[in-house]
Amino acid sequence: MESSSIDTNLPLVFIHGIKGSLLCRKSTKKLVFLKACQVFNINQTFLCSCDAEDDHFALPLKWNENDQRLNVQETDDIEAPKPIDTLKLFGFPIKTVYGPFLQFGEDSNRPFYPFAYDWRRENSEAVSKFAEFVRSIHDKHKSKVQIVAHSMGGMITMGLLHDHSDLIHSILFAGTPFGAGVPYLEDLTNGSVLGLNTTLLSPSVLFSFPASFSFFPVSEQDAIDNNSSFKDPSGNHFYVDLYDSNEWIKHKLSIFGGPVSDTTVQYLQKALDSAKSFRERYMIFNKEIRYPPIAVLAGDAIPTKNYILLTRTDSETKLDFNILDKPPGDGRIIVPNCMPPKGIPHRAYTVCVPIFASLLLMRA
Repeated sequence: MESSSIDTNLPLVFIHGIKGSLLCRKSTKKLVFLKACQVFNINQTFLCSCDAEDDHFALPLKWNENDQRLNVQETDDIEAPKPIDTLKLFGFPIKTVYGPFLQFGEDSNRPFYPFAYDWRRENSEAVSKFAEFVRSIHDKHKSKVQIVAHSMGGMITMGLLHDHSDLIHSILFAGTPFGAGVPYLEDLTNGSVLGLNTTLLSPSVLFSFPASFSFFPVSEQDAIDNNSSFKDPSGNHFYVDLYDSNEWIKHKLSIFGGPVSDTTVQYLQKALDSAKSFRERYMIFNKEIRYPPIAVLAGDAIPTKNYILLTRTDSETKLDFNILDKPPGDGRIIVPNCMPPKGIPHRAYTVCVPIFASLLLMRA
């Protein structure tokens, strides 16, 4: 939708994806994530005054009851102040993230509101905070809002859509993992590489983030429908219930290659229950909702992993994320899995440029 056809009084809200916001200490306001020294894996030197202690941002493996007697993960001293715009070193930009789109929003002559959330924590927590944020904008401007949602931010927007569709004028989903997939297990197995840094987002750190478990199929049929499953060396599909902690232990997945405590297993099962509940509640078509206009962006230029080769022996389990065929996608999500659940009306666009760049091309 071109900007010239948009009411300039219509508020525009942007919500980022996983790893898409800065993280800071609440007490000191010191930046925890994302820093140039982390990307370049530079310890404290005359080149960069990084404090290694501030790089520790794993969440507590503990759940508590809140006022509604619901289990919530224990909090820490970290908050998300804003989406990442541009990564800088010595004041010079070295990597653009959401910067161009955020600037476009500021220059659009429309009310523009970026929303930041702690992408480590449960998506259900982010839905509640996002709903409060959007309702405050709705009430301030006496208007529904238009939302641009990237990646996991689209999943959170689905939560808002199901709970508060009356607040939404229209939505652009960009690279949103509507369809479930097993390759997200790779980060929990090998860690997530951040530039030259292979240790900051290690398997044990990512394991402490409940959001890491938000992408798996909730059933065998879900895995089949989304063309994402495990395969054995003969090429046969088979199902592993990744929302059952016993399967993680059985197949020695992620940090379960060695001994773990009962507390860790209990944490995992609660994280899995929360993530599964989220997908079953929100990543679906709801016939009771009157859906607003929805547009979808999907990247199709990058061969994208969608299967895992699993080989088991008596002594170990081996996962191979690279050997099997890779369909077109954006590098994380294959094209079909970027499409909303069947029944939700939408217009889809495939792009051969990075999703960040395509946001500007669409002019939100």
